[in-house]
Amino acid sequence: MMTKVSGCAQQKRCMKLVVVSIGALLGDIIGFILGKKYGISLLEKLGPYFFVKKEYLDKILKLVKEHKAKAIIFGKYNPITRTLTPFMLGASGIHTKIFWIWDFIGVFIWSITSVLLGYVFGASYHIMSKVLGKYIFIAVLIGILIVW
Repeated sequence: MMTKVSGCAQQKRCMKLVVVSIGALLGDIIGFILGKKYGISLLEKLGPYFFVKKEYLDKILKLVKEHKAKAIIFGKYNPITRTLTPFMLGASGIHTKIFWIWDFIGVFIWSITSVLLGYVFGASYHIMSKVLGKYIFIAVLIGILIVW
């Protein structure tokens, strides 16, 4: 009985991992293709609406060209860079094969860590909510006093 339940839970985690990986890969592919097609000029046109200056874009483009693999892998762990890195790599003219290889590695690592961390923190949520529940009122009160 116990193996059936744990096997089912394991299967659900594996399915989540597959879905997260496919979604991340598709999003990165779309961003990369848009970056290749429209390039940095699109971000230069839309940048002022999002408080992004041309000098920032130039710095980002230089950084992405110099550190392709690091940008792909470590960029996954920040929501803003996770979205913009594939676009910037496409705009930088990186070879598609290099992008595919490093993006697959990055998505694989990011998906595993995200799903497993979610599982660990989700499993310990009830324990932590009991402990933190006692102190949440104090935290909210301190937050109000700081803002006030």
